[in-house]
Amino acid sequence: RPMDEGTGPAGLQVDVPAIVRPEGETPDWWYRAGAAQAAARGAMHGRATNIILFVGDGMSLTTVAAARILEGQRHGGPGEENLLAWETFPHTGFSKTYNTDTQTPDSAGTMTAMATGVKTRAGVISVGQAPQRRDCVGARGVPLMSLWELAADAGLATGVVTTTRVTHATPAATFTHSADRNWENDAEMLGIPDAGACADIASQFIDTRHGRGPDVLMGGGRGSFFPAGTPDPEYADQTGLRLDGRDLVAEWRRRRPDGAYVWNARQLAQAPAGTPLLALFEPGHMQYEHDRPQDRGGEPSLAEMTGDAIRRLQALSGGRGYVLLVEGGRIDHAHHQGNAARALVDTVALSD
Repeated sequence: RPMDEGTGPAGLQVDVPAIVRPEGETPDWWYRAGAAQAAARGAMHGRATNIILFVGDGMSLTTVAAARILEGQRHGGPGEENLLAWETFPHTGFSKTYNTDTQTPDSAGTMTAMATGVKTRAGVISVGQAPQRRDCVGARGVPLMSLWELAADAGLATGVVTTTRVTHATPAATFTHSADRNWENDAEMLGIPDAGACADIASQFIDTRHGRGPDVLMGGGRGSFFPAGTPDPEYADQTGLRLDGRDLVAEWRRRRPDGAYVWNARQLAQAPAGTPLLALFEPGHMQYEHDRPQDRGGEPSLAEMTGDAIRRLQALSGGRGYVLLVEGGRIDHAHHQGNAARALVDTVALSD
C-alpha cells in the first residue's frame, strides 16, 4: 500500500509474516531428505577414497563470470573464452541455500548444511535448529555430527584450509559446535548466560573427542589461541585474546608431539613433511591475495597451502583416505566492503 504522505520517500509498504519453520522439518528429516536425493542421483554407486570440498564464500555466479574474464585478460585474451579451474569439471550442479529462519543465509548455517547434511538457523555452528541463537545450554543438547568428525572417528585423515580465521564460520563447522558463530574465543562469551556450560570455538578444535582433531589446520586467527598479553610474533601492537590463560598452541603441541606449528611461509616450507600441522598466519584473517606480497611476515598462497595440506594428508592417511576443506573465504569479505578488485583476485586464487 502507498506510504502515508510525509512519512518518507514514495514507495510501498508490505506486510511480511514471520518465517516459521514447517512442522516436521527436524534435523533427522533434513538429513534423510538430502540423503534420498543424493541416492537418487547415483551417490551410492561408487566410493570415494578422498574428498576435497572447495568453498568460495560469497562467490556468486556473477563473481565467477567477472573473475573468469579478469584471469583471461591477464593472460592476454578477451577473457570471456577463459575457464576457471572448476569450470572444467565433468559435472556442475546448483543447490538452494537458505537457513531455517532466514531466506538470505549466512556462512554458519550454510556450512553447517554442507558439513552435516542438516539445515539450521543463521549464526549457529553445527547444532540443530530448535534452540534460538546464543542459547548456550539448548545448543549443547542438539550437536550435529560433521563429515570431518565422522572421518576422524573412522581413522581417516582430516584437514581444514582457509584464508579466514580458522575459527570463522565456515572452517568452524568442521569440528566445533556453537550457539553463536562469534564465540571464537572465551573473551567473546563474556556476559552470556550459562557461558560456563559451553566452550569457545578455538578451544573446541583442541579439545575435540573425534580423533585428535584436524591433522592439518591452516589459516588465520592465532589471536584466539593465545592468552591475553602474549605478544604476537608479527605485530608489536597485538597480543593474544584469551582470558582463561590457556595457550592452545602449546596444548596442541602436547597433543600432537609429532606435529609442527608455523606462523609464516618460510616456516611452512621448512616444516617436516608428512606430519600434522597447525599453521596460523595472522592474528585475524589472512591477507587478501592482492595484498599478500606485502605481508610483513610472509604468507603462503591458498594454492600453496592446499598443495601442502594434500601432501600431508596423503602421508598421514596411510591410504585409508582423507577429508579436506579448502575455503577462499575472503571473496565474501571483499564483496561486503564493495571491493570488486580484491573479490575477483581472491576468486582467481581459489581457481589456482
